[in-house]
Amino acid sequence: MTQIHTDLLITRESARRIRVEPTTAVGGTISQTNVQRALEQIAGFIAPVNTTIIATPAVIPATVSAVYFNVGSAVTATLPDAATWATNFTGSLLLKDISGAAATNNITINRAGSNTIDGLTTFQILSNYGFFSLRVVSGNWTFVG
Repeated sequence: MTQIHTDLLITRESARRIRVEPTTAVGGTISQTNVQRALEQIAGFIAPVNTTIIATPAVIPATVSAVYFNVGSAVTATLPDAATWATNFTGSLLLKDISGAAATNNITINRAGSNTIDGLTTFQILSNYGFFSLRVVSGNWTFVG
């Protein structure tokens, strides 16, 4: 079941009692009036944009702005070339453990080519649900505060 997050300061069960107006203006026909059901219905119309999930060693594509690691064992991923990535995005690249297992199954991030990551060639996500954001500065990666 799709989970919803709300800033309404109410529980998800209470949020289910909120009603929406059926519409065809959201990329498809939304016939549900229950918020939870409407979100589940539109999930079929909306594809994730600029994200990838990595569970095995991989090269992170220069076409994503968020990488979610779903790991069952230690994993290594290589960043895309910083200059190439910067031609696609102006913000930051999010790297996050969604498995909650990074403390046991460390996630190692390697640089691409001669790029550095704040002067480093590699770093690790070592805490469960840990994350880092990186930005390209002068052709190299730097950690975002």
